[in-house]
Amino acid sequence: FDTTEGMDEFLIECHNSVVKPGDIVYHGGDFGFGKEDYLKGILERLNGKHFISLGNHDKKKAKMLNIGFAYAEKSYADITPDGYHFHLSHYPPKNVWLPQSSTVYLFGHVHSKFEGSENVPNSQNIGVDVTDYYPVNMRWIKDRIRNRLNDKQKH
Repeated sequence: FDTTEGMDEFLIECHNSVVKPGDIVYHGGDFGFGKEDYLKGILERLNGKHFISLGNHDKKKAKMLNIGFAYAEKSYADITPDGYHFHLSHYPPKNVWLPQSSTVYLFGHVHSKFEGSENVPNSQNIGVDVTDYYPVNMRWIKDRIRNRLNDKQKH
């Protein structure tokens, strides 16, 4: 991107092309740099009700709540659609794979194409670097996890 503003506009466009006003959106942290009023202006333009797992660039819970997040904590572990338990944290897990567990670990932070660890095949990077700058839905996440677990079982 040539400018930060250009990147922000592109991300807003990508977000609103798939997220509807009534949708619930979970962010993996590092929402943005900048003054509170600038970030509030961005969040106000994004469709959905927003929850965030605080990243190392977000730092202050109060700031994230002031700009409009409905929830802002270090981790969020109460997402349980379709029998899956999702644990959202900004940071990737290290070595916590429990084969009998239906927990899926969602994370951001790494700012690269790294999708998940071979050591933790039930983890998924949901950062925009991996998702082509679009928010993803639970089906996308479950498909990625299922494929990674199947690959691990083959080897």
